[in-house]
Amino acid sequence: LFGEGWTAGDSGLPDNLRCVKHHVAGVPGVGAFSDDMRDGLRGPVFHPHEPGFVNGQGVGKQAVMAGLTGCVPHPQVQYKEVPLSSQPWAASPVQCINYVSCHDNHTLWDRLALTAPAADRGTRVDMHKLALAAVLLAQGVPLIHAGSEMLRTKYGQDNTYEAGDNINAIDWSNKKTNLEVVQYVGELIHLRKAHPAFHMTDAVEVSQKLKFSSTSGDVIAFTLGPHAGGDVWQWILVV
Repeated sequence: LFGEGWTAGDSGLPDNLRCVKHHVAGVPGVGAFSDDMRDGLRGPVFHPHEPGFVNGQGVGKQAVMAGLTGCVPHPQVQYKEVPLSSQPWAASPVQCINYVSCHDNHTLWDRLALTAPAADRGTRVDMHKLALAAVLLAQGVPLIHAGSEMLRTKYGQDNTYEAGDNINAIDWSNKKTNLEVVQYVGELIHLRKAHPAFHMTDAVEVSQKLKFSSTSGDVIAFTLGPHAGGDVWQWILVV
């Protein structure tokens, strides 16, 4: 059972009884969306002009690293630098849904237009691909917003639950226009499904077999192995 691991307002339940993100580890079979990965990749959700890792020269690096581990305990993740989580919150990576956009707030493509207005289209496409690659190659459960693989836009509008089909409908002609991105995402999905190293289920194995490399501020690199998750590949390097 997965859901939004936060409250929209106050609750009649005391905090220690609420099934929110920071209590998920104690509730087997329940998981939550990782706002850490979302904001780390693209910027704080309620500050639409602030960038994240893919659009801001390495901003949000530790939050993205947390998401890449599935938000389980990992010795190389510095949670003091993760704005939305003071500590690991998942007991298993399968409790963590990684995403960068969903049905509400800006689409990823629209958010990149807001945070990188000086970038040309090709650069924003690269940012978009990098964000989706991070989601699809992370431990945990990936969620891809419908149409994101074809650079879906809601024409710059944010929370569009009251908007009509002219804003919310998927424009399927974008599949042809942005076929290269569609194929790229499809290949990432195929890679993930073919290699269990990208979806380990045990937190201890993640901490032992996912190792981040020492990199500059705007680069994240990690190795998976040996034979992470029982994978036939001994070692995998992701940069």
